[in-house]
Amino acid sequence: SFDNDYGVGIFFLPSGVAYFNNIQGSIPAYSPIIFRVNLFLAKRADHDRDGVLSINEIEYGDFGVITFPDSNGNLVPDYLDSTFPGN
Repeated sequence: SFDNDYGVGIFFLPSGVAYFNNIQGSIPAYSPIIFRVNLFLAKRADHDRDGVLSINEIEYGDFGVITFPDSNGNLVPDYLDSTFPGN
């Protein structure tokens, strides 16, 4: 099912990965490109089909540190492990 999440993202592409020294329409040479993206819907996934959403099988720690727990010690992170929590 879809959740009612909303977000906005901005992508900045420097000229070196955009059009560089080429003129493209009304975009002058050596211009950075800026994209604004609105997220209106997000679909949560259960990648390992164990009945637990993958977002709930990932831990978000201090300072943006993301860890992927392996609760049963089989060297497969929980979000990919179809044997956890008991399937």
